[in-house]
Amino acid sequence: MWARATVVVTLATAALATGCGASAREIVDESRERGGGLTADLVVDAVDTVAERQGVDTVALRSVTVVFTQVVLEVGVPADGADDAEAADGAEADAGGIEVLADVDEVVVYEYGTSGRFGEHGLAGPRSMVRSTIEAPLGSTLFTLEQAGVERFDEMVATALAEADLAGGYATGATIARPPGGGEPRTVVTVTGDGDSVDVMLAPDGGVVVEEGE
Repeated sequence: MWARATVVVTLATAALATGCGASAREIVDESRERGGGLTADLVVDAVDTVAERQGVDTVALRSVTVVFTQVVLEVGVPADGADDAEAADGAEADAGGIEVLADVDEVVVYEYGTSGRFGEHGLAGPRSMVRSTIEAPLGSTLFTLEQAGVERFDEMVATALAEADLAGGYATGATIARPPGGGEPRTVVTVTGDGDSVDVMLAPDGGVVVEEGE
């Protein structure tokens, strides 16, 4: 999951740079003018918008990737299949939350953006995903924002910047997912600066996670 998530951040950054015809420096400058882009508010807004689209109270997430003003979400499809605007229109919120989605066997992708220049504006999707037959059962990979400690997301970004300790460092992206072997969700913040890039992994409580062998 971590290797795939890092690739997602790299590709998303490249897409933003080439898709809008702007240089990487222009993207960074505008992002900083907006306050950085990697904020808990952006993540919460993206997930809340998906919840409204699906007609549920709690979204079952497999991964969240944040790049400046854009969020890419891998999301479990609700059991009733209400995963489009028409189905969600007027639908009552699902009081069962994550428990109702425990047996989902399909994941789709949404993209949420706050800038018409860098990525989509509003919610785009869902797009279907082709799952590998060797992937772990979905139930062991799903999580909620609360389980990931989203209320500490801004603190995690600040901790990652301090931990990376790069001159002129700034957070270029973040991913949230469960480790391949299961366990609580981890947030990986990518910090770039001084000609280098560092990934800092954090637990839901905001503490830095050091993997074995490092």
